[in-house]
Amino acid sequence: MSAQFVREQLRQYANKKQPGVFALVGEWGVGKTHLWNELISSETFAGRSKYSYVSLFGIDSVTAIEKELFINHVPLSKASKPADLNTFMNLLKDTRGFKATSVEKGYKYLAWVYEGLGWISHVFGRVPIISKYVAGFDIPLYKLLPHNDTLICFDDIERHSSALELEDFFGYVEKLKTSKSAQIVLLLNRDQLKCDVYRKYKEKVIDYELLYAPLPDEAFDIAFSEHLPDASNGILKDQCSSLKINNIRILMQIARSAEQILPLLEGKLPETYLDVLNKLVLIHLCDACSTSMPETIPPLDYVSTHTVYQFFDDDPEKKYEKWRNTLIAASFENAGDIFEPLVNGVTSGIHDCEVLSKHITKIEQSSRLNQNITSYNQANTDLWTGFTPANDASKLQRLTDATIEHAENIPPHEIDDICFLMDQLPEFCSRIQEFVRNYLDKVNIVTKKSLSNRTFKHPVLQEFVSKLAFEDVPIMPFKYAIGMLAQGKADNQYLKRVSVATEDDFYDFFKDPENSKIYLKESIQCLLAYGSKKASANLSLENIYLDIYTKTCNALRRHAKESDLSRFLIEKYLPIGHEK
Repeated sequence: MSAQFVREQLRQYANKKQPGVFALVGEWGVGKTHLWNELISSETFAGRSKYSYVSLFGIDSVTAIEKELFINHVPLSKASKPADLNTFMNLLKDTRGFKATSVEKGYKYLAWVYEGLGWISHVFGRVPIISKYVAGFDIPLYKLLPHNDTLICFDDIERHSSALELEDFFGYVEKLKTSKSAQIVLLLNRDQLKCDVYRKYKEKVIDYELLYAPLPDEAFDIAFSEHLPDASNGILKDQCSSLKINNIRILMQIARSAEQILPLLEGKLPETYLDVLNKLVLIHLCDACSTSMPETIPPLDYVSTHTVYQFFDDDPEKKYEKWRNTLIAASFENAGDIFEPLVNGVTSGIHDCEVLSKHITKIEQSSRLNQNITSYNQANTDLWTGFTPANDASKLQRLTDATIEHAENIPPHEIDDICFLMDQLPEFCSRIQEFVRNYLDKVNIVTKKSLSNRTFKHPVLQEFVSKLAFEDVPIMPFKYAIGMLAQGKADNQYLKRVSVATEDDFYDFFKDPENSKIYLKESIQCLLAYGSKKASANLSLENIYLDIYTKTCNALRRHAKESDLSRFLIEKYLPIGHEK
């Protein structure tokens, strides 16, 4: 149900001013409490004067509920504010219209409070006249509160303490409705309650039940209440809508991430905005929901290793079909280098803007370059312009021709993807070798060398790249490779080279880092960070990370032993004697 429809139904229910129970049900995070509080603070219900809100989070007994109901009792006009001393004293007067006309009645009045709440016992516990009245008075004050003109809201029902039985709670609600003439609203996640208990008491106790599942656009407007620049607001809203995100908690997390990242995107091309923000939204969704919704939301490890054309791989078990549908809805093409830094920021809540800025600069350069590769861009666009089987061959032909024409400017992972795409049409399968050969003939020696350090998935491309030979090409110095990793450039070529470096190579790097053109403090922080990097999809890569961390630690400890100043500086980042 839309937010507007639910709001109108609640308004009509509350204005009836009749005893009853209205259950507003919905998943966690969709904004049930937000909608109700918004309604309460903005509406004046006909003839209504009193209101009480109770969250059952951790509540362990009906008695505790009664006390919370009593303490939180406020005039409806002050529903958006917590109860204070004035509202409490007015409440006491309302219980039975009691007026203290003598000292004895005044003490009896205080004793009444003492029995009801127990919050002044430490002051008056030893006063005989108080004790006398308390001993003979067994009706707590909170039980005397009339509810006939009170609108009551019980929230977080599924989060009650295990000591509270649901049967007792619903029995108390029934008593409030029938004996106290109260009008009640329940906010709950039906799926998290004991189904049999809820089903049993729903028929007896609940008069109305409405499912609250706000539309993604409605939820987005609630979470992004502060206006964003038009370009980013439109991109984020479209992506959240495409992925059907209506959980306000997730949307608010996206908003906090966007607040950190948007300054880095200022002045960038729309393509750069799309690349970064679309991935940001997808990462938030996967991080929050891949465990609770494993059938449709893929884990981050899966997303990080897949590209758009691999979605068409054969999958006899249809195991990943819904995951792929999610990635297609997200307009996901490939993870790219920025994916891991974005994941780190999403999972920690704090984005490393310095690292992200470098990746965004690369994406912007690529975006500007792609503007000039008109024939390749157009061929890619045509590929997704209508599903017309009669044009499939011509579309793919234009794409492969444009790829060869602009070979130097096409990212290598896209060559891998195109090979998989060619597998889909029989007449192109036999031409994949020719396509790869022509591509390799067009690129220069530097590009070829970078290809040899990449891992490709298509067997034809794998075979051709594995046979590339380079004569008189100098071997990359260890110090240079370590320096590149120390700048956050975790490319396979640098990782592969450093994997065979020794502890002495790391020692030499820290002794004279000027050749790597990097600041020593940043270098230490970046290399030590490999100790916490995970690569569950690639065990060998995780072993390389651990090796880098270990050799970095050992090399730094050696330097710390050689100078008191070095020891002082190094201990800021690696306590001497520290073991991973």
